[in-house]
Amino acid sequence: MIQRTCTTQARGSRVAAAVIALSITAACGSDNSGSITAPGNALVSGPSGVALIAGSWTGTSDFQQRGERAISNVSMRVTQSDRRVEGTFTFTSPEFTGWGGSFTGQLAGTASDTQFVGNITLTTPTATGTGSCVGQTVMAGRSLAAVMRWEAPSMNIVPNGSAPPDACRGQILTLVWIFGR
Repeated sequence: MIQRTCTTQARGSRVAAAVIALSITAACGSDNSGSITAPGNALVSGPSGVALIAGSWTGTSDFQQRGERAISNVSMRVTQSDRRVEGTFTFTSPEFTGWGGSFTGQLAGTASDTQFVGNITLTTPTATGTGSCVGQTVMAGRSLAAVMRWEAPSMNIVPNGSAPPDACRGQILTLVWIFGR
């Protein structure tokens, strides 16, 4: 009797697993390219298998300077052509008014573990209100269909054009962006 109960439980577990797998497949579907789609036909991977990150994102930027942390809300718009991505971002917290920029980069990996590497250009107003400041760095990190985390060890924000030399932030450290949608 004990042996039969164990066999029945094992069969029941296999049947339950099969039902779950079929339910996920039926709910998600396929676009016949090998990519799985979420309910509502939101594609989660492109032709090469990387996550689709195109669209609007919101999140935070966090960095350190002179021993203090600075955190701001950020919005981002991403366009994507398979592995190539580009876009714009805007800092939305009041203390970072006028901060924004653009990026270009590449994606690697698969939808479940897509990595981003790209060039970021940030433009900020000066502390004096005359001219602007610019910083460039390479950011890298994980980029999935619903969450991204990009990091850079540092960025040097310097005068752009006629801005006075001491009107910009200079070097910021441990730049981390975390986005969701």
